[in-house]
Amino acid sequence: MCFGWDFAFEINEVAKQQAARASLKMRFLRIPRDVMDKRAVEQGDIHFFELAALAVEVKASKRDVKLKLTDFVIPPDDVPEEVRSWVKH
Repeated sequence: MCFGWDFAFEINEVAKQQAARASLKMRFLRIPRDVMDKRAVEQGDIHFFELAALAVEVKASKRDVKLKLTDFVIPPDDVPEEVRSWVKH
């Protein structure tokens, strides 16, 4: 695991590819700003979320393009409140 305040998307992807070549599973977790709040830390309200990621399978024919999400990760704190109730998994 790699913890950080913020990551550049392309560096995240390159690091994951290098880790895969070395047969390592690499996860990038964003440090939440809540760690700066002593009360949140004392109450155990700190949650680390994996960086957003997207993998898409593309199938194209003459006039149609079908996209299938094969892997999709979005940190819950990045999802608008009105959308969260629709997210099942």
